[in-house]
This record gives sequence, C-alpha cells and structure tokens, in this order.
Amino acid sequence: MNGMVRRVTFVSLLALIFCCPARGGYAAQFDVLRQRAQAAHDAADYRGARTLYEWLAAQGDAFGEHGLGMIYYFGLHVAQDFAAAAGHFRVAAEKGHAGAQYFLGGMYERGEGVPRDDGAAARYYRSAAEQGHVDAQDRLGTLFAEGRGLARDDVAAVKWYQTAADQGHVSGRAHLAGMYAAGRGVAQDSVEAARWYRLAADQGDATAQFALGMLCRRGTGVPADEAEAARLFRLAAEQGHASAQTELGTMYGEGRGVPQDAVLGYMWLSIGAAGGHVEAIYERRRIESRMTPGQVEEALAKAGRCQENLLKGCE
Repeated sequence: MNGMVRRVTFVSLLALIFCCPARGGYAAQFDVLRQRAQAAHDAADYRGARTLYEWLAAQGDAFGEHGLGMIYYFGLHVAQDFAAAAGHFRVAAEKGHAGAQYFLGGMYERGEGVPRDDGAAARYYRSAAEQGHVDAQDRLGTLFAEGRGLARDDVAAVKWYQTAADQGHVSGRAHLAGMYAAGRGVAQDSVEAARWYRLAADQGDATAQFALGMLCRRGTGVPADEAEAARLFRLAAEQGHASAQTELGTMYGEGRGVPQDAVLGYMWLSIGAAGGHVEAIYERRRIESRMTPGQVEEALAKAGRCQENLLKGCE
C-alpha cells in the first residue's frame, strides 16, 4: 500500500495471531503485534493502534498498557482523559515499563489525573532513570536540585544531570552547566559551565543560549565577545526568551556587539516588555527618550509584525 499502514480490524488481528504463527511461537508473535501497533501509531492510525494496544493490554502486556496511556493522555482519536491515562501508565509502570514510569512521574509532578505528589513523581522518575530513561534522569536531577519529593542533594542532582548530559540530553547539559556556574554539587568552574552551555546552546536550548550569551558579554569562562553574545541572545530571543529579548534590545540601543539601532532596540524591548520583563520596560523608556515619535511608531509596527511572524525574520 505504498508504505501506508492498513487499518487494523479484529478479523485481521485474529488471523495474524492464530492463523499465521511467527517463528519462535507466541513470544515472537507478540513482538510482531507491538511493531504493528507502533507502526500504526507512527502513521497516525490511532484507531488501529488502539485496537492492538487493547488486545496486548488484555494479555497483560506492558507495551500495550503504555500505548493506551499515550492514546488517552494526548486524546488520540478519543477524548483526552488524564485519569484513564494514569491508570494505564500505572499498570505498565508496575510491570517495569520505563516510559510509563516517566510519564506517570510527570503526571504526579504536574497533578494531571492524579493528586500532585512530588514524592510519587520522584519514585517513578527514579525507577525509570535507573533503567536508563534519559528524560527521567534529567527530571530526577531537578527534583534533587530543588528538594522536591526528596531531600535536596546537589551531589545527586549533578550525578543525574551528568548521566543525562553524557548521553546528549539537551536539558541535562543546560542543567549541568548551571550547577558548574553556581558551584552546586561540584566545584565552581565557569569554563566547564561555558562548555556545557555551548553544547546545549548548539542543540537549540534557549536557556543555554541566553546563559552563554551572558558569559560571553561578561568574559566569564570564555573570552569577552559582545558580537557573539548578541548572536546568542538573538537565537534565544527568537524562541521567546524574554530576558534574551531584553538584553538584545539593550545592546542595539547602546550599539554593543551590534550596530546601534534604536528602532530595533525598542522593538526587542517592546517584545520583552509584552512578556512581562520589568527591566525591558525600564530600558525601553530610556531608549525612547532619544527617539523621535516616528521612530517609536516604526519600532512598534516592527514589534507587531515580529510577533505575528512568531519572532522569525524580525530584523
């Protein structure tokens, strides 16, 4: 069917299970069903995927329970139902499914379909993290760093951030950089902080781009480079980072790292102010005192177009 996944029916499912046994017996057949369920899910055939997930779950299969959890969590061809999702994730989690443990931990952390409970979140994250689930490792590090659901332990936080970061996890790298910058759980090391921020920034993390921009602007852990700082602030600003928008606007207003341009400065500061950044409001007033009414009008028009274009191509 030219790569298209056929919609699963109970008739075809039963035929697959009972009429065409795979080599290796029913264990191998379960693997085939899981693969078909995943293929249907990936092809957005959620009705077909759900049919397979339900059959697998009825046989006590953790993959099937996890799949049903995803169907109900995201409302895929069914009404979104966090409580139902949590129920399916819990069954799969108790069978040791790392993905279900991670999702259930997140639901407890956010209070989705279950009472908010950081202790339960930490337990499920730990179970998944110990199985190598990289997102769970990063979240467990954050709970240790913030002392939520367990005693604050910066050394443990660094351990889990490092584990995630070493696997290329972008948030793990940004979080680890922050620990080096602050000297929490490790000796303070601005050079190492900059190194991890750079890795995360190159992966597109706005928080890391902003933080590395600040280090470049100040010459902390890296040579001072205002042009590079402005470049990094722009990358973060285009992702909606209000502090980066404010810093970039200020640099345009002062002509630091970029050619002085009051209109672009006012534009970025207006966008940052719209995001609730207090310093942006102050800096915008300062720049406005040096602008003509026509320039202010032009900057506001640019800010409006920039927001309409989702912060892309604003300059």
